[in-house]
Amino acid sequence: MASSDATSSATPTAFRDTPRMPLAHAASLEGAGIATLPTFLCSDDLAVGRLVAVLDGWTMAPMRVYAVFPSARQVSPAVRAFVDLLAAHFASGDMAAK
Repeated sequence: MASSDATSSATPTAFRDTPRMPLAHAASLEGAGIATLPTFLCSDDLAVGRLVAVLDGWTMAPMRVYAVFPSARQVSPAVRAFVDLLAAHFASGDMAAK
């Protein structure tokens, strides 16, 4: 994790990992601990106080996001439009739900 002037890492004594963000979200709502969640998944809960940001001002290391689709000579207009929408959304840096 990093903030504007520091970098830190920690090894928790108890750890539960899941690739399923909705499960991590539900567990944090039930009081099972802290979770790293995308803004689009938890912004409503933060706004009404169901969840509290405990490391506000800190961010996770950037990660790459890939749109994978079968190669073809001609990509359908719907797929091309969706990939373009994703690219614009992630390029803007705005990960909040819209």
